[in-house]
Amino acid sequence: MIFSINLSGAENEDYFTVCSDYAHKLATYYELAYGTDYYGVYFSVYGDCIEAAY
Repeated sequence: MIFSINLSGAENEDYFTVCSDYAHKLATYYELAYGTDYYGVYFSVYGDCIEAAY
């Protein structure tokens, strides 16, 4: 399963929502598929996403 994200059309305040949704989807997937820690994946992905947005 592949998730993609498009930040090019998002306004600055939308980045937080877009990244949060993206991180939630990935964290849920990895938790269900591999038994990984949800919050560990969530905050890692969310941080990388916000960093890439700015």
